[in-house]
Amino acid sequence: MPSSWYKEFMAGHGVNVGSRKPSPTRYTGPPMDLANMRMNKVRSILVSCLDCTHSQVVNVDSYDDGLPVKWFQGRMLCKCGSKNTDVRPNWSEAPKWKPTGR
Repeated sequence: MPSSWYKEFMAGHGVNVGSRKPSPTRYTGPPMDLANMRMNKVRSILVSCLDCTHSQVVNVDSYDDGLPVKWFQGRMLCKCGSKNTDVRPNWSEAPKWKPTGR
């Protein structure tokens, strides 16, 4: 925990030290796996390169249900040659949710 002089010093520069609290709604459960992704009607992942602007949708139908989505991160190779990637379910292919009227 930072000492009070440090907090005062940083506050003088517009920085509030130690004020960030974790979000109570942040998900802390197990990582999403392909089975859960498929239950949500999503069959592919979106791979984005963190070193350039390339992104690609990759179908993962041939992979086992138990694999976590993040398993693919670092295993995908961008056309720029980088393996520094972010991998997420391709939510754009999921059916649109429609609220039910009461």
